[in-house]
Amino acid sequence: MRLSNGLVRIDLRVALWAIPLALVVLLTPCTTMASIITVEPDDFAEGADLSNVSPYVSLQSLNGNLAEPGPVYATGSNPRYRSPTGELVFGTFQSTFTCETGFECSIGFGATFHQPVSWVSLLYQNIFGEESGTPYNLSLDWFAFDFSGEHIASGKGSQIIGSPGQVFSLNLAIPNMKSLVVGGHDGISVMEIDRLSFAVGVPEPTPLGLLGLGLGAIIFSRNQKPFKNKLLCKE
Repeated sequence: MRLSNGLVRIDLRVALWAIPLALVVLLTPCTTMASIITVEPDDFAEGADLSNVSPYVSLQSLNGNLAEPGPVYATGSNPRYRSPTGELVFGTFQSTFTCETGFECSIGFGATFHQPVSWVSLLYQNIFGEESGTPYNLSLDWFAFDFSGEHIASGKGSQIIGSPGQVFSLNLAIPNMKSLVVGGHDGISVMEIDRLSFAVGVPEPTPLGLLGLGLGAIIFSRNQKPFKNKLLCKE
């Protein structure tokens, strides 16, 4: 830009380059890079409220009344069985419904994500049964819900056949999942839930957008140099 007789005039060379580059940057869509978020109870003190420790998810102890969900605390694992990752877990949960299979009627460990997730993983440990080692045929139930609270998918984790203390991993990839509820099958078996991980999308500019920004900066700086000593201020 030149300043002459108190008027601002735009150099056409800058405008001819800047306008197309600005359009490229503004119209080029962002790519979405997956970022893995992990909530680990052992990262907090025993008794700490974990309900909202992450900006990406709210943890809830669901009791069938969505209006009054309970908090989730960093809880000591059953002393008979060491927790999968340390000393603390999210707690012990069973899973069932108090009415139709809607999120508002769920009972169990609930995770409500604040943006769509592409993958969810957690650890669970069976603590149901006698110390005699008598085999049991148990499982973890899981239920997924969309952003309207509608049930979109459900299933079971690995069948637990054996004595208590076994540790398993649940891994899910469900499109449009807003909430997940897990717990021991039909309120019969009891599961300790531990270490929740999930993948969220983080918008990032595309290489084309970054190239446009870089070229724009170069052109702007090159066109500024000749005018540095030619600015005239009207007195």
